[in-house]
Amino acid sequence: MLLRFSISNFLSFYEEVTFNMFPNTNRVRFPEHIYNHEVPLLKESAIYGPNGSGKSNFIKAALFFRSFLTQKDYLAGVDLNRIHFRLAERNTKPVKMGMEFVTKGKYYIYKIQISSSIKEELWISGIGKTNDELLFLREGGRVESELVENKSSVEKLLEMNPRSSILPLNEQFPVFKGEDVNNVFRWLNEKVVIVDINSWIPQLIHLMAKHEKLLKFASEMLNECDLNIAQLTVGEQSFDEWIKQHKNLSNVQDVINRELKSTGSVMEFGQDRRNEFKVFTDNEGMRRVQEFLFRQIGIDGYEADMDILSQSDGTVRLLTLIPAIYDALYEEKTVFIDEIENSIHPNLIYEMMLYYSSHRSNGQMIFTTHLSKLMDQQNLLRLDEYWIARKEDGQTRMQSLSDFNIHNTIKIENGYLQGRYGGIPNISIDTAEA
Repeated sequence: MLLRFSISNFLSFYEEVTFNMFPNTNRVRFPEHIYNHEVPLLKESAIYGPNGSGKSNFIKAALFFRSFLTQKDYLAGVDLNRIHFRLAERNTKPVKMGMEFVTKGKYYIYKIQISSSIKEELWISGIGKTNDELLFLREGGRVESELVENKSSVEKLLEMNPRSSILPLNEQFPVFKGEDVNNVFRWLNEKVVIVDINSWIPQLIHLMAKHEKLLKFASEMLNECDLNIAQLTVGEQSFDEWIKQHKNLSNVQDVINRELKSTGSVMEFGQDRRNEFKVFTDNEGMRRVQEFLFRQIGIDGYEADMDILSQSDGTVRLLTLIPAIYDALYEEKTVFIDEIENSIHPNLIYEMMLYYSSHRSNGQMIFTTHLSKLMDQQNLLRLDEYWIARKEDGQTRMQSLSDFNIHNTIKIENGYLQGRYGGIPNISIDTAEA
């Protein structure tokens, strides 16, 4: 679980900004939203702010941090000149990020600095009770750590991969003793989920077909959301039968024949970021097709199974979000979502967040939004679960609503829309007589 995340000199973040998931002990509403570990942590957080305030850049920073530390060649596709803060003259500072988190019952701090060279630090956090303990320090091609058995092999590895983090390299060629470095990599790689506004899941049909509980959860969520969807299933039939029913897709058959002949792999086809169908070869060597089927009710109770191309953008977006919500509820994952309400009706997203807020969970959800309807400290979130992003001199600042003197009975949506807490557009329109 995430404790805090600090960012500087990345996109609109220049001076260091630190976001945290610590509850305000003076706030008593929704005590079930607090995980009472050795360090109490909140289960969710909503980040508000106008367009251009840096909300999406916060999600991009989390994605950058995770990607760099889990993908060996990630920086090869990144232009550092375009991701550092560009509204300061002669800015030669490195990109800096740090994350404190808990996994496997241990608290860690991971720090990175990226410029022409790379610096990484991994610490065991003393969580304010004892001094932090340094596990390793990497600067360029040099590593200092008592966990390294063969220092020359590490430095040779970094010499061959100078723009890579040491974490994914250690996954390929283990050089650290103990489980700490592995724990950190697995948490970042398996327990941190990031959903941006353009996200879709290329293997969503495969995921749902293999994960019965997730498919059932998705079906229940779609049904409860009053979308005229009685049930979601994954239909399956032989490829030959399926292609007869989809003559307009006959041109796909040549592609499938070629790809299956060369790879024999599972392929999932998408259109307009919709998971249209999956083709695979079963254990008997027969080609089969799986696709989402949405059982919908029509005139006089007539029911029919509709495909995903017949569903609205909002339904498809919700289907993409459902695995992330499931992860935060049941899989102990920390989930970041950008513009959670994108393409989804305000009432629907409110009910979905109320479902998450009111149900027992073991993960965290951190999301950005413009939807003031979600500013409901009486029924939805604690005051310390709201953050405001704003711009000052071109750089992003973030502040928790818990820092304001706001009584528990105040309707914060009204105060926010009136500009009391900042983070709303300042629109000035000049008019002239014709």
